[in-house]
Amino acid sequence: MKKKFIFISIFSILLFSCKKDELDTTTVKEPGICVVSGDIQANYNTCNDTSSAGNFNTTFDNVDGINITFVINSRDLERNPSNSFEYEDLSYTTQINNGKYTIDLPAISTPYNAELYFDSYNYNQTSCVTSDIWNDSVWVSSTVYYDNSTNYNLGTVNISNIVEGGSIVKNFTYTN
Repeated sequence: MKKKFIFISIFSILLFSCKKDELDTTTVKEPGICVVSGDIQANYNTCNDTSSAGNFNTTFDNVDGINITFVINSRDLERNPSNSFEYEDLSYTTQINNGKYTIDLPAISTPYNAELYFDSYNYNQTSCVTSDIWNDSVWVSSTVYYDNSTNYNLGTVNISNIVEGGSIVKNFTYTN
């Protein structure tokens, strides 16, 4: 009996004094960022457009308060994507302020593409008609100005090479 007691005591001491192996944990690296920025303009006053020597020069104005949405496939952010997993689209929106936009998109070291969607909007565009008439031996020019509510839009645009630590500058012009 004494031998059993000693054996159980030694076994208990060994059992409780052994440390459990610590679990190895791996930290998942979060994506970095890629900065996308640029200028956004539209022609709000066609009277400012000029023509000289066969060249037509359009004067553009800064767009303000309109949103741009960037859509990316979350698969593009995986370092080792799985074919058995259904990845979702992620969207990021930024607002145009005084003709400028900037957005930080998640990115990894593998470049990917994004689709950009621009909100359409209405704005009063100024146009004019100039006429010259002969009046008592002198040409008289007159200009009539019109303000018309005009719908401005920009179709879907793809940008490429979004990569961690990158910086992309893309300028866009709304049309009507």
